[in-house]
Amino acid sequence: MKGPRVQAARFITSTGGHGDPTNGLRRELMGMPGPADGIVSGPDEARRAVRMGYKEGYDLIKIATTGGVLSLAEERRCAAAGRPGSSAAIVATARDYGFAVACHAHGVEGMKRAIRAGVTSIEHGTYMDDEAMTLMKQHGTWYVPTISAGTLRRREGAGAGLLSRYRAAQGVRRSARRSWARSRRAYRAGVKIAFGTDQGVAPHGDNAKEFQYMVEGGMPPLETIRAATLVRRHW
Repeated sequence: MKGPRVQAARFITSTGGHGDPTNGLRRELMGMPGPADGIVSGPDEARRAVRMGYKEGYDLIKIATTGGVLSLAEERRCAAAGRPGSSAAIVATARDYGFAVACHAHGVEGMKRAIRAGVTSIEHGTYMDDEAMTLMKQHGTWYVPTISAGTLRRREGAGAGLLSRYRAAQGVRRSARRSWARSRRAYRAGVKIAFGTDQGVAPHGDNAKEFQYMVEGGMPPLETIRAATLVRRHW
């Protein structure tokens, strides 16, 4: 069918981490999610999850090394999937299959562990510091700011009923405040930047607003277009 090309990602997170579908459920309703579902505990299960991604026909791998803004997992905390053994196992196995590895990370320690493990990109990077930027330049890691995620959600109503009103509002405000500053600092520091919106958190159909936000965050207009159209060839 005619339509945009989709690169589908096998999402991998640790037990209780960002994206574990049983977070917050009563124990008798939880079930037993495991590597086949992208929920892992330790390097061996992490490798199995990547292999399942290959078996099921995914195009790339995405991991979560911290919690998230709209998540019961705290965004600053480093998740078990971010432990050096697990993240390195994911990246090494992904390379066997030619997968790029994107990494959801807000907290700085989860970011640094993922960068050292060799992930292709960092998504969000809310609490990025100078050391993380230096590591990204050293390892050739791409940065995807996703400014839309915090900005649009803040303007249109935090959380949208996904979490408690207080928890969602607090997380969204923190993300929105930091998104502009971190993007400006990363661009000026020479970190490689790719276009991404985290759409689904922000409303579908508003993707193009990310161009405006990236320019307001300090990138020249032509550089934002390049970030959205040219960098895929490097992956």
